[in-house]
Amino acid sequence: MVKTAVPNLPVENITITESEGNTELLSSAQGGSGTLSSSVEENFALQKKFESEVRQNVKEFLSQFMGPNKVDVLVVSKLNFDKVQSKENMVTPVDTENMKGIEISVQEISKNYTGKSNPDSGVAGTGQTQVPGYPSNSSTGDVTSEDLSKTINYEVNHITKDIVASPYTVKDLTINVAVEPPTGQTSVDQQTRDAIQNILVNIVRASLADSGITYTDADLAKKVSVYSQPFSGNVTQPSGIKLSQGMLWGIGLAALALLAGGGYLIYRRRKNKEEIEEDLPLPPAAEFPSINLESVTNESQVRKQLETLAKRKPDEFVNLLRTWLADE
Repeated sequence: MVKTAVPNLPVENITITESEGNTELLSSAQGGSGTLSSSVEENFALQKKFESEVRQNVKEFLSQFMGPNKVDVLVVSKLNFDKVQSKENMVTPVDTENMKGIEISVQEISKNYTGKSNPDSGVAGTGQTQVPGYPSNSSTGDVTSEDLSKTINYEVNHITKDIVASPYTVKDLTINVAVEPPTGQTSVDQQTRDAIQNILVNIVRASLADSGITYTDADLAKKVSVYSQPFSGNVTQPSGIKLSQGMLWGIGLAALALLAGGGYLIYRRRKNKEEIEEDLPLPPAAEFPSINLESVTNESQVRKQLETLAKRKPDEFVNLLRTWLADE
């Protein structure tokens, strides 16, 4: 499709990469000549792709029962990349039950003859010049003959097959599975391990079906293994800092206070800006309540006066704070 869509594009300049971008099939896989190094890289990529698919399938299937991040799979394979091409010319009957083809032509010839035979010549006698027992000149009677012939030409199925073997066959396959035991257990029970073992044996048996070697159940059992142990990455580490509930409430209230103050200042700033843009006369300057700091003797009295002002006249209290900040 790519070669047809792009004018003057040779096949050897086309490569195919899977969606994850992990494996790249080189141009020789699509019919390009390819060099020796590219063929080796292509074979290596196909082997890694095969192992990755087997690993992913086994992990996804077992994770449904054991839980996510509870299974890890190691796959090792050996593939045969010998290219095999053969041609078959087959002749098969159309009617397989009677082992016959289709009658394309039939020729029948029939010949019949009926008549009298010719009389025998000669003289019967027993003399010196005569033959003893020679028949007389009487006729032998009517003669009938028949000749039949039949020729039938049959047509059968002629099948020509050009067979190209798959790009690889699996010669050997080993699957190792590590399973983390459930919480509170040190290992997976034997029944679960046997079930996983049977699943892996079936996968290996199906993969080695075209290897040309007959494996027994004992041979296949040696090609799979199941381990059970806790994963080090899933061990929960204790936290270094632990906050009490009171501290959390205090932090939350402080955050709310900061947000409220910031929101009020933004609101006042926008309001002042709108008043300036509309050319409205400025309101008279607010007279801040006088707080005689010299007349107070301790900080508690200052705090009490500020609290009273904040409760009764919050706007004036904010303006007072702004004035102090501007003075600073």
